[in-house]
Amino acid sequence: CRGLCHAANWAKCHRFNAEGGSIGPDLSTAGLKFSLPDLLDSLLEPSKAISDQYGSHQVTTLGGKQAVGRVVEIGDELHVYTSDPDAKPIVIPKAEVDEMIASPVSQMPTGLLDPLNEEELRDLLAYLLSGGNRGASYFRP
Repeated sequence: CRGLCHAANWAKCHRFNAEGGSIGPDLSTAGLKFSLPDLLDSLLEPSKAISDQYGSHQVTTLGGKQAVGRVVEIGDELHVYTSDPDAKPIVIPKAEVDEMIASPVSQMPTGLLDPLNEEELRDLLAYLLSGGNRGASYFRP
């Protein structure tokens, strides 16, 4: 998965066995939490069910500027992490916030599986479901 996760830019947002980013959930134990159909569903339709921990918000300032992303409160500021894993967070003083509403759209972009061929998709799913154990039954033909 290391190559596939990095090639699809998943490693920028998700952790797997202590490697990767933290914008999205840690996928190390995805195989213990999700069945194959549920895992595929979350990959194909990321906005269908969004965890409260990783939900996005639309923040509007008193001046009318908007930022959409995962919001982290730090002191008297909101740090808005957009869907661009390479971007720095947008920092908004709480006193300047006019409105903050939950976004129905996941931070995870749709179409992440599109660049993968059938074999790569099988390998990726096997890796996620097995927790990275290459000796697991998921890898048998």
